[in-house]
Amino acid sequence: MMKRYETYKKSNLQWVKKIPQHWIEGKVKYLFEIGRGRVISQQELNPEGKYPVFSSQTKNNGCLGYIDTYDFDDNILTWTTDGANAGEVFKRNGKFNCTNVCGTLKPKKVLNLDYFLYLMKFLTPFYKRPDTNGAKIMNGEMAEIISYFPTLLEQTQIANYLDYKTGLIDAIIAQKETLIQKLKEQRQAIINEAVTKGLNPDVKLKDSGIEWLGDIPEHWEVAKLKWLSNIYSGGTPSTNIESYWTNGTIPWLNSGTVNQKRITKASEYITDVALQNSSTKWVNKGSILMALAGQGKTKGMAAMLEFDATCNQSMAAIEVDDSKAYNEFILIWLESNYLNIRSMGGGEKRDGINLQILGNIYCPLPALDEQKEIFKHVSNLTSKIEISSEELIKSIQKLKEYRQSLISEAVTGKIDVRDWQAPKS
Repeated sequence: MMKRYETYKKSNLQWVKKIPQHWIEGKVKYLFEIGRGRVISQQELNPEGKYPVFSSQTKNNGCLGYIDTYDFDDNILTWTTDGANAGEVFKRNGKFNCTNVCGTLKPKKVLNLDYFLYLMKFLTPFYKRPDTNGAKIMNGEMAEIISYFPTLLEQTQIANYLDYKTGLIDAIIAQKETLIQKLKEQRQAIINEAVTKGLNPDVKLKDSGIEWLGDIPEHWEVAKLKWLSNIYSGGTPSTNIESYWTNGTIPWLNSGTVNQKRITKASEYITDVALQNSSTKWVNKGSILMALAGQGKTKGMAAMLEFDATCNQSMAAIEVDDSKAYNEFILIWLESNYLNIRSMGGGEKRDGINLQILGNIYCPLPALDEQKEIFKHVSNLTSKIEISSEELIKSIQKLKEYRQSLISEAVTGKIDVRDWQAPKS
């Protein structure tokens, strides 16, 4: 168990009640020169460039791309000033560039930047203010943040302690995330095999005549989705008319709901008046909903609707004719071809999938009883995989919470790590 400091004093921060007696409090502007990046357009980026351009994104460590020149040759902290990732803090060193949504913190005195990286990551969430684009912490607001710190030697000790401890946690998280990815691949392989080859490994195959479908059992047929179902899209009642949304009782869905896999709750609710005066339509329980457009990976994703609802124009409702096909079988077929379907709508580009594209998708078609048998088989196998994945996800969340708790305790002085030593390897 980690020991605590002998004496504490009251802090001037409302979310940190006390800090060790010998720690110093000071506003960020007294410790750092505060600057800003510059506007760098996508057109300036060069795949052959030598120097990174850091922006507001968090993937790739915030690197937007590369250019041939650099604005900084230093060892500093940067933070995202506004947008969805406002308040994210990074340590940057060497030769690099920052866009105008990055603030810069250059020490005015000798400080351990690794300690202040942990500290600022802890502090900035308390200072974010809501904004139409997500949140903001602008330069003037960063300047007034009250930070606190021990001696340089102790800063270094805390940083070393956190580097070691969080490194262990991050390694475990990475292992679990790798396992989740393998489970996803295993799940996808089970579905792909079942919906294209059936359950009999000795069945004779024939050429389906569809390039990305390949060989299928010789007794199966192939049919376009529009021959098996009724396909239509919804609409969005005007958000400027209050009576369309206030005290609504009719479930309404946006394209993000397909991430649920099984859609069990509405995005919002609309009124009868909204339904009558907009292009949105009722979609029956048991229909498949697919996102025709959307940010990130949403486009092309499909999910089963578990209740009667309405939806927006960026969603396709697929009401399968149960005399021709089994809706659950069609769903796993569409899921197995997510990437193919997505590529029909421009892949990672902003283009959308339209109803005509969707209707012309070819589906393998076993007899109805066999479709149900295939779904049952897939469901039994994948449910076990999904349970394992969910347990891993919960475990990762607990590890992340523990990691954050560890950082919080160390940078607020709740634990004294001055005597800590890294175990010898």
